Amino acid sequence: MKFSRCARAACAAVLSAVVSLAAAAPYSFGSRSLQIPAPDSYDATSTQTPKLFELGTAFTPATNRLAEFYVTAADAQALLGGTIDALPRYFQLQVPRALDGKPLSVAEFRANSKTIEGSLEEAMKQAGDQAKDLLDQANAKVEQKFGSDPGVSVSDVGYHGVFRREDWGLFFTMSSQVAAADSPSNRMFCAGAIALIDHQLVYFYSYSLERTPADREWAKRTLNAWVDAVRLANPDDAAVEAQAAASSTGSNFWVRTLVFAVFGGLIGVLYGHWRKRRA
Repeated sequence: MKFSRCARAACAAVLSAVVSLAAAAPYSFGSRSLQIPAPDSYDATSTQTPKLFELGTAFTPATNRLAEFYVTAADAQALLGGTIDALPRYFQLQVPRALDGKPLSVAEFRANSKTIEGSLEEAMKQAGDQAKDLLDQANAKVEQKFGSDPGVSVSDVGYHGVFRREDWGLFFTMSSQVAAADSPSNRMFCAGAIALIDHQLVYFYSYSLERTPADREWAKRTLNAWVDAVRLANPDDAAVEAQAAASSTGSNFWVRTLVFAVFGGLIGVLYGHWRKRRA
C-alpha cells in the first residue's frame, strides 16, 4: 500500500516528535518536574560545561532562576578557550522565583493576555536604565568568582513587539547593543517567550548576534520550535488547571511579575573577556 503525501508528512512529524521527546531531560520546578528537550544540536551547560552555567547564573536577575543554558560544544570550547568574545547563538530557560513550582491557570493567562502584552511594552520603556544596575551587579559577581570584571553593558535597547500569541503564551523580540571591556560591541537579538508548560510559567530565550535579517529569523524560528517541543513533552493536566483556577491571581499580579521576563532576556548575555588576565 502506498502512503499519500499527507500520510508521509504526518509520519515524519510523529517521528520528529519522538526524537525530541527522547532527548528530553527532567528539571525540577519546586516540587514539580517537567521534561525539557534541549534545542536541536545544543548542549545543556549545567551538565556539559558547568563553568558556563555558573557564568550564566551570574547574568540572571535575582528575581529569576536560570533553569538551563544551552550552547553548542564548539562555541563552549571557543569561549572557555578565549578564542571568541561572545557566543554567536545560544538559548536560556529561566523561571521567576516567586512562581517556581506554583501552578497557574491557562484560562487566567488567556483572560489577562492583553494586560501581559501591555506590561511588556511598559517594561521596555525603562529597561535600559534598570538593565545597567542589574549588569553592574552581574559584573561584580563574575569578578568575585573568576577574578576579572568583564565590564558587560547594554545600550540602544529596542523592543520589537509580540510576534506570536497563544492561549498559553506570548512570544516577543528585543535587541540591544552589547559591549564589554577590551571587546568590540555587537548587536544582540533576543526572541523570548512567556509560556505556561503544564501550568508552570517559564521564560524561554533564543539569542543571536545580529548581523543580517536572517539572524532575527533564526532566533524566532528556533524559539518557536523549542517551545513547541517542550509543550509536546508536557501536556496540560486538567487536574492541575482546576487547582490553579481555584486560586486566581488577578491582573495586577501579571503586571508585577512578568516585567522580569524582559530583564531576564535583556541581561542574559554572556560576553567579553571574563577570564582573569595574566600579569
